[in-house]
Amino acid sequence: MGWHDAEDAGAPLVYALLLQRCRQGHCEEFCVYKGSLSGYGAVLPPGFRPHFEVGLAVVVQDQLGAAVVALNRSLAITLPEPNGSAMGLTVWLHGLTASVLPGLLRQADPQHVIEYSLALVTVLNEYERALDVAAEPKHERQRRAQIRKNITETLVSLRVHTVDDIQQIAAALAQCMGPSRELVCRSCLKQTLHKLEAMMRILQAETTAGTVTPTAIGDSILNITGDLIHLASSDVRAPQRSELGAESPSRMVASQAYNLTSALTPILTRSRVLNEEPLTLAGFQQGPGQPQ
Repeated sequence: MGWHDAEDAGAPLVYALLLQRCRQGHCEEFCVYKGSLSGYGAVLPPGFRPHFEVGLAVVVQDQLGAAVVALNRSLAITLPEPNGSAMGLTVWLHGLTASVLPGLLRQADPQHVIEYSLALVTVLNEYERALDVAAEPKHERQRRAQIRKNITETLVSLRVHTVDDIQQIAAALAQCMGPSRELVCRSCLKQTLHKLEAMMRILQAETTAGTVTPTAIGDSILNITGDLIHLASSDVRAPQRSELGAESPSRMVASQAYNLTSALTPILTRSRVLNEEPLTLAGFQQGPGQPQ
């Protein structure tokens, strides 16, 4: 891209590819890539219906944290149409999560795994928002559940070391909760909970007074814990086996998810300084609901 540090031409720079999409006054932000490569090819999530518009930004940062927006533009990213028809989308997605995604995982490059998982699950979510569930065959419903399960299991298997890891993985996991809560991978709930606990430990260690408050991470974790509480509480009230035969989550999942939610704000407020603006977190109810 031709960028360099004016004070130290040989110093490495950090490049971030950010994507934002908005609907109903609520915006989602994804860090698709963050690293030292000045050239990078990525698979991007689609925008929201009906216009599928997203905002893309490339941010260049030096070693001291000073940053500049090198590129800022809007474009439409629509849903793919395998074989020229949206009818085969779930078959296509299932094939990718069953073959390509495990292949990326074996390559031990978490950046590509997260990016690809995010793209696949957001495509699935947008497909489901326009789906006539009543007319859907049972095997299609099971296929959608399996796609979501494959992606969720992939994400919770990744190791988390840094705040940047948390930002990317938490945003993708929040999408896995999906607009169709009944198809969320219930056998993955405890794994998801344990992954959130690991993220919170890192946040507690890394978030200190004067650092940038990771509100985007807070939003993602809040979305996930809220859905975990809802799902686990629903299963406690009406015990039943999931579509894929997994046991219903226990009261422990709801209780621990609630505890994580309660612990989130104190961790995030540790970075605040005197007279700083109030901390605001925003959850969003998936599907036909509104921001909450």
